[in-house]
Amino acid sequence: SQPIPLPYPKVGTSNSAVKVGVVSVDGDETKWFDIPGDPRNNYLARMDFIPNSNEVMIQQLNRLQNRNKVWIGNVESMQLNNILTDKDDAFLNIHDNIQWLDGEKYFTWTSEKDGWRHLYKVSRNGKEMDLITKGDFDVVNINCIDEKGGDVYYIASPTSYTHRYLYRSRIEGNGVAERVSPKDMEGHFSYQMSPDAKWAIATFQNSTTPNRISVISLPGHKEATLLEDNSELKAKYDALGLNPKEFCKIDIGEVVLDAWMIKPVGF
Repeated sequence: SQPIPLPYPKVGTSNSAVKVGVVSVDGDETKWFDIPGDPRNNYLARMDFIPNSNEVMIQQLNRLQNRNKVWIGNVESMQLNNILTDKDDAFLNIHDNIQWLDGEKYFTWTSEKDGWRHLYKVSRNGKEMDLITKGDFDVVNINCIDEKGGDVYYIASPTSYTHRYLYRSRIEGNGVAERVSPKDMEGHFSYQMSPDAKWAIATFQNSTTPNRISVISLPGHKEATLLEDNSELKAKYDALGLNPKEFCKIDIGEVVLDAWMIKPVGF
């Protein structure tokens, strides 16, 4: 096979039409799904095979990109079933936070339908949709879905946009979000987690602290190995005697803007 580059359509021009087909590894004729809607006014944003099945999941985004229809198609009968439709008045973000659970009876889904970006557990037929990450905050990104342990690990900023911490919630949606990142460290955390959610490479920084990188165990966030603390860089910065960044808000009338400033030494 060879990829064929397709130019992005300019304003007023037609989109390239896209369709989804399946073909046997034996080289039989390609069979095409008949997905409703004008293919030039809809985008087929994602297509994935559902594990341990003869079905595919297709995400169909309209041209305004504020409606996402999720279809499940049978690759033998070529029948389609619209199991879920996500809508927004303005815009929808396509995501890849889908993981099948409980023998492919459920899958995870990210939506902003309640005003916050949250993770949900959805039944295969789309009739059940239960909130996993409860709280008044956006889920910035999903780090690990640990089905065996029953937890979802994710980054969120419930208190301040300058702070990002690791949280975990139960897949079943019971209980409240639990902060995993140390509560005595204020700043920005990022993580590379192992598939079993037992280990991670954690990186911490804030406006006065350079990257501190360590291997930690989870869920207790115990440091096993310090990889880099940038102590030399930290010492050089501290020796400058600079005032720290001050984060503030500026009211310009119609909106309030976030800002930061550094005052001169001795100010």
